[in-house]
Amino acid sequence: MYKLALVFLFTIHLITLSAEECELESDDSLWEDPNVACSSFCFKALKPMLRYVADNHKKWNDNEGELQAKIEAMDTKLSSFLSSQKKHEEKIDNLENLLKKAIIKSEENIKKEEPLTEVKSNTINETTSQRIGSKNSYFEEKIRLTWQEASKSCHSKGSTLLTLETKEELQHIFPKIKSMEYWIGLNKNEQNILCASLTKYGRLPIRLSSICAEKHFFICQDTIT
Repeated sequence: MYKLALVFLFTIHLITLSAEECELESDDSLWEDPNVACSSFCFKALKPMLRYVADNHKKWNDNEGELQAKIEAMDTKLSSFLSSQKKHEEKIDNLENLLKKAIIKSEENIKKEEPLTEVKSNTINETTSQRIGSKNSYFEEKIRLTWQEASKSCHSKGSTLLTLETKEELQHIFPKIKSMEYWIGLNKNEQNILCASLTKYGRLPIRLSSICAEKHFFICQDTIT
């Protein structure tokens, strides 16, 4: 379209120049009919330009149509991209909302379970409770700890490591032993003994700290008899 406008303006300019040249070259007789005097010269001068305009008019229109089609195609692609991006952002927002709800629900469940956990941690596990003589005890067979750690674990539950002071207590507990070795408590009359363990072969008082640092299951007893 811009090329056509430029050609048109250029054609008008040539017509003006040709008319002026025609006026200068004509004699007085030609002024009687200036249209006849200039028509032949002007046509010859403008014929190539007019042919150029005619030949390229369709091409310019086609180029303009192609350009418009490309612009429309780009607009369509841009609209599709923006729509896809919007859907993607909506999915992200939905996932974030679901994640927030899941976190909130998880925190609520944890808060509900905390009181139950606290009660369980402060009492002897009734499901594994064993009566040994006059003592209510239980076997801890889920975690292995050092003797010091086992003692602290029993204290945290309001109990102590099991003490075995009579043969009757030993005979009563032997059939219940499942593991190779358990930590148990020290008796009152024992001196220079760092820790004690119980195996299927009997009770073992230990004087070496390195052995007390080994990790075994342990047996706690309720302090209330």
